[in-house]
Amino acid sequence: MARLFYYEFKKLFSKKVVPFFFLFLFFFNGLMVYRESRGRYQGYLKADVSKVYESLAGMTALEAEENLTERVNLLEAVDVWRQWADGYEGWTEEDKQSFRSAHKEIMSRYPNLDIEDSYLLYLKNFYDEQSLLADVLEQVSAAAHYEEYLEGIEDEARIMTASSLFGNPGTFSYRNIEKTPPAYEHLKGMVLPAASSEGIILATESKVTDILLLFLLVVLGISILLGEREEGTLLLIRPMKKGYLETITAKLFLVLALTVLASFVFYGIDFLISHVVFGMGDLSRPIQSVKGFLTSPYEMTAGEYLTGFLAAKTAAALVWSTLIFCLGTIFKNGISVCLAMGITFSIEFLLYFAIGIHSYLSPLKILNLVCLADAPWFFGDYLNMNLFGWPVNVVPVCIGIGTLAVFLSCVLSIRRYLTESSSLRIENRMVTFLQAKIRRRGKKRKIRISLFPKELYKIFIMEKAWILLVLFCLLQWNTYKGFMVYTDSDDKFYQYYIDQAEGLPLQETALIYQEEFDRFDALAKENKSASGLYASGKLAYMEWQEINTKYMAAARGMIGFDRAVSQYEHVLNEKRAGADAELFYDTGWQALFDRNGQREDVMNAGKLGFFLILGLSAVFSVERSSRVEMLQKAYLRGGGSVCVRKYVSCFLYGTAAYFIAYVPRYLTVFSEYGTAGLSAPLKSLSALSEIPFNIPLWAYLLVVGICRYLGMLAAAGLILWLSKRCGSMVHTILIAMLILELPVFLYLMGIVGETYFSLLPMMTGFSMYRLTAVRIVYWCAVLAAGCWFYFQTYEESGV
Repeated sequence: MARLFYYEFKKLFSKKVVPFFFLFLFFFNGLMVYRESRGRYQGYLKADVSKVYESLAGMTALEAEENLTERVNLLEAVDVWRQWADGYEGWTEEDKQSFRSAHKEIMSRYPNLDIEDSYLLYLKNFYDEQSLLADVLEQVSAAAHYEEYLEGIEDEARIMTASSLFGNPGTFSYRNIEKTPPAYEHLKGMVLPAASSEGIILATESKVTDILLLFLLVVLGISILLGEREEGTLLLIRPMKKGYLETITAKLFLVLALTVLASFVFYGIDFLISHVVFGMGDLSRPIQSVKGFLTSPYEMTAGEYLTGFLAAKTAAALVWSTLIFCLGTIFKNGISVCLAMGITFSIEFLLYFAIGIHSYLSPLKILNLVCLADAPWFFGDYLNMNLFGWPVNVVPVCIGIGTLAVFLSCVLSIRRYLTESSSLRIENRMVTFLQAKIRRRGKKRKIRISLFPKELYKIFIMEKAWILLVLFCLLQWNTYKGFMVYTDSDDKFYQYYIDQAEGLPLQETALIYQEEFDRFDALAKENKSASGLYASGKLAYMEWQEINTKYMAAARGMIGFDRAVSQYEHVLNEKRAGADAELFYDTGWQALFDRNGQREDVMNAGKLGFFLILGLSAVFSVERSSRVEMLQKAYLRGGGSVCVRKYVSCFLYGTAAYFIAYVPRYLTVFSEYGTAGLSAPLKSLSALSEIPFNIPLWAYLLVVGICRYLGMLAAAGLILWLSKRCGSMVHTILIAMLILELPVFLYLMGIVGETYFSLLPMMTGFSMYRLTAVRIVYWCAVLAAGCWFYFQTYEESGV
């Protein structure tokens, strides 16, 4: 068994793709984690938090709280006195008196401040330092008053069980509330220090590490078994003495060993970077002193938490890797495995994020592959799931479910591998029977089949491309069947004011909006006056209520009115600048081009890339791995002619996938909001006003569509080139996923933005939102690369 294990390891890493992926993902993970460590909070860097805690070294939490409170109050006083100095000359006596009354305490406490002094210790910006100190003070205060927090748990439980909402003894809520105070009883008397949490947070909450590790597990799970099946060597291994149980057991042990190794390496580099950049602090301090873990019911140190975190992440990785390996034994090719994994992961993510922890469906959230990987969630709070109305702690349940999942996946993998030959024998009999039947019918007449229909048949029927297109259609239909944006009352008011001005000259629009503004202003003044009279007893309640109601009814339309005025001012400014612009209802256009719209574009580009990879990875790789390519080249039209017809077939598939990816969104948006402004100039929309040319919006949509289509063709060219070069469908899928899908995941997770080291800006149309020299160079580079991919693939086909 040990020799089998060694040779399986050697065989796996003799393929260049596997060590490349391992090293690339390892270094890329380190780079992303370091980049994350340089990130910012609201106005300050993460490293600035550590500077504040360094200045508090040696203080208890109460002393640190007192020190920070004094600093925060001082900066607040400086801000107040600076406001007083700035506005003193322009204010009336009434304004001055009002300001003194509002800040009486702080001004009396710090009467003689030199407002010209900076008073800054950590940052160069006054308001950023205020924000930094306020955030740190909040964390330190929570640690300083931890005993009060524990007492508050008991008081809150007493109040909630006495209420009519949670007071029914037979419900999950009541039972869960009763169990909560005893879970924290053993923590009483614990003293928390004031310590920085940035190192531990960075080490344990990097989502990019989870994504990259999962991708590596997919690479390992697919390469270990599917690579041999694709090359045909698996059929040679089976007849050997140890070709059955011993072989699959060695492969399974290799998966488990590499999973543990990968988990330790990936999370180990997170720990190392966190220690170097921020430091971990005192690892013997209670875990409750770490930001986000105040509610933890476990009596453990920070060091014990890091150990438990690593163990939990490794256990979750084992569950995922054995599941992927199991799918690799059940399905026979990489496309089927990728589809199965995509469906499984999507369902698991949906259940995890859509179901609440206290819902009666909470077992579907807890007994979930995604939940198993969320280690900080387990350690950070007291969590019970709702099991038929009884609160059950999630930690032992998840440990049991994880162990059971690994066991079942291993057993099913071994059983499927051992019985695969019998199932193949049945399938071969069926295929032989059908072929004989077709051959008997074919004797009656000779059928001449051209190359193009044959290539279409291979891609759409043999490689199941038509099934992929049907699945893509169903996915898009499910995505956009309930599409709605901006359906609140503010948008209705906005539409009303835009409809009032539509088709009118801007001068008349200005008069209409000015009259409406004067009406709002008069109602506001009337309401303010009436409120003052009512407060002094000079106005009856009913009269004040009538005036206030009329004002509140009008105020509901203020947001919509302000949005209409803002759009009017934008159109007016464009007109003054010499550009043509129109005023129209643009909610639908905002849904297409705002931040949420760009995110939708990225998701659609990710879906398109995924289905392109599944549909095109086998075009050249199957023929090359089965050596059919050598037979084709022996014929007159077996080289370039076959390649051209493959290209045309792939273009048909890619075009169909392209329309499925992007057209449904346009149809749903325009059906929901109409096509107003379709012929309006581009400068009419503020989101697109930086684009230098002022073409109609319909022409701009056409240009963006062409950009996306060219991006799709470039992606298809890349996949076909990889399929030709790798000669392995599995390796083609893996490399294409890394190039096309990884940037999508990182963008959607908020880890990276628009990156020009991928096809993402081209496939989404981002490169058209604001033309710059960099984007023009990017365009040229992508088009040149796409042409090179097609040319190289054509040339290697034997031309």
